[in-house]
Amino acid sequence: MLLAFLLVASDLGAKALARWGLRASDLELGPFLALRLRFNEGSTFGLLPAGSATWLVAGVVVFVAIFGWWFAPRSGSIALGAAVVSAGGTGNLADRWLQGRVTDFVAIRVSDWQLPIFNLADTFLVLGVLIILWPRPKPDA
Repeated sequence: MLLAFLLVASDLGAKALARWGLRASDLELGPFLALRLRFNEGSTFGLLPAGSATWLVAGVVVFVAIFGWWFAPRSGSIALGAAVVSAGGTGNLADRWLQGRVTDFVAIRVSDWQLPIFNLADTFLVLGVLIILWPRPKPDA
């Protein structure tokens, strides 16, 4: 639970710094990485459209599922993944509740290909799912 709290705090803090420090211009950090302030009224990576109630319903369902799963018996890696996913979801829901939209600021580009601009919470969501899905050795029967 402490890990999830720390991740949410780091996400919200980074978003606040981005809103303050990037309001005048973008910051190029190299050929592949830049900080570009953008606001997302849709969902993670813009997958659900802005103005749609679908993102709210989906977010609440996922949050409740993760919260319930949090207290179910499971392995250490699944508990870690659940904490990281719940931190990502909570960070974006809190930002949407506090700001009315989600602050995105990390831009990764390779040549002409670019990921959608994202934030730490989006990273936590993806990382947490990967941790949960990562194959674990089966215990000997």
